[in-house]
Amino acid sequence: MTELAELHRVLTSGHTAALTQAITGLGGVGKTSLALEYVHLHRDAYGVIWWFNAEDPTTLATEYAAMGRALLGREGPSDALDVDIAAARGWLASHEGWLLVFDNAESREALAPYQPHVVRGRILITSRNRGWDHLAREFRVSTMEPDEARDFLLERTGQDDADAAARLAEELGYLPLALEQAAAYIKRGLGMSLADYTKHFQRRRLTLWKKEQHPDNYHKHVATTWALTMEQIAEKSPAAVDLMRLLAFLAPDDIPLELICAGREHLAEPLATAVADELELHDMLGVLREYSLLDEGNETPFGASVATHRLVQAVVRDSLGDAALAWAELALALVLELFPIKANEVGSWPPATALLDHARTVLEHVNESNSPVACSALLHRLGSFLRSRGLYAEARVCGERESVLNRLNWGEEHPDTLRSMSNLASTLRAQGDLSGARQYQEKVLEVRRRILGEEHPDTLTSMNNLASTLRAQGDLSGARQYEEKVLEVSCRILGEKHSSTTIAQWNLLHTYLRLDSHELAAVLLQKLQWLRSAAPEDLSANQRQICDGLDSLDEP
Repeated sequence: MTELAELHRVLTSGHTAALTQAITGLGGVGKTSLALEYVHLHRDAYGVIWWFNAEDPTTLATEYAAMGRALLGREGPSDALDVDIAAARGWLASHEGWLLVFDNAESREALAPYQPHVVRGRILITSRNRGWDHLAREFRVSTMEPDEARDFLLERTGQDDADAAARLAEELGYLPLALEQAAAYIKRGLGMSLADYTKHFQRRRLTLWKKEQHPDNYHKHVATTWALTMEQIAEKSPAAVDLMRLLAFLAPDDIPLELICAGREHLAEPLATAVADELELHDMLGVLREYSLLDEGNETPFGASVATHRLVQAVVRDSLGDAALAWAELALALVLELFPIKANEVGSWPPATALLDHARTVLEHVNESNSPVACSALLHRLGSFLRSRGLYAEARVCGERESVLNRLNWGEEHPDTLRSMSNLASTLRAQGDLSGARQYQEKVLEVRRRILGEEHPDTLTSMNNLASTLRAQGDLSGARQYEEKVLEVSCRILGEKHSSTTIAQWNLLHTYLRLDSHELAAVLLQKLQWLRSAAPEDLSANQRQICDGLDSLDEP
């Protein structure tokens, strides 16, 4: 019985314990391919099929929430991921005939928040890691059987030398990824036999590893097949070789082609010319697909995308030596070119989500001290996006990295340093760390007061932020002191009906109410009544929100 048939048998056995299967095995053995093949073959058996990239927790949460909105017929993005995730789990627990695939999951703990209370459908998990007890039954995938690997090479190459195919399969360690690349190479190499490739492989492997410590076997096999393939590709399309080097520093799945094309001014030749011309780009991608180095990805907000294998990426990075840093910095420049500047705005969420994995991956590979400006900018945008989606733990990591980087490169009192400290304080406050937020906010306010003055807009913003934290801590007198100052300056400089003045009045109104200063609160409430009669188009978004809040506010 084939692995595919066995997987289908256990999933449909009717046993509750078999409803969730974890396909485990080493990188390159074909776990994702097996899951894809299962989905394709049995797609008509399920009413709902959803595939998740489970490697990154942020992406997983966003994709799972998107599924929840789709299942319940809600349109557009939501800023309440936890609500959408809970809705998705509830729907799954009450419906049958669905299949979820969590690809490249790290651990059962990472998937536990997405497990419905009652599993009425089927769940597939792919992972390099074992230990899925109590969540899934393990379906172990190893290398191909010798006969299976031999027949695979014969079928893919169209040749009939079974003995040569068996010898080559053994050389490749029966690893599906290495077998696929070798077959693609032989098929493209005019007149090359299976025996010829085996000789090339053995010779190239000795060259690659005679001075190096041997890596694990599956890494070694892929590295050797990749080196041979790159030599042949370089003769046909040198730009394709450079493209693979660039892609090695991005996430492996759903790499938007627009990411490469939009940043072509950052590229060197011959890659710059290749991506500037649609036909040349098509030909270059075609070469890489023929050699099984690239595949088509899913549609993204930027259009078409491509995908590669993470093991191929690792081999490419290892082969670059000292040049790896330059390629990582190039990938950083391309991601920064496309990642939304105002990533916290709802309209920016789809493109930011599509680039999230690539931003996180490239930040793991670059040297921050070599590219402080670009790293700081991307960390700022990434943190802003994560904070807007309620993913505060990861936003905090970005904020801390950005703040440290800015302090080291520009000093404690640089505007960018102060901005990053202020944003980090907002994240800490959202996490409930009011004491930590207050420390940052007091430092930012002290510097801005001293350098910019009491009435600078940034200083007033800092006062407002600190007052909000003080109010949350119960220090209402401290909050009142700052809020009265902000309101006085806003009224005098900006006018009674400016949006900033309205916000200052609203904040102070709530502080007065909590202090039981009802007469003072009544005065502010009266001043805000003009919002009710104003035309909506004459109000800012904040003013419209405050106007709605007036309807639910009890008269003091």
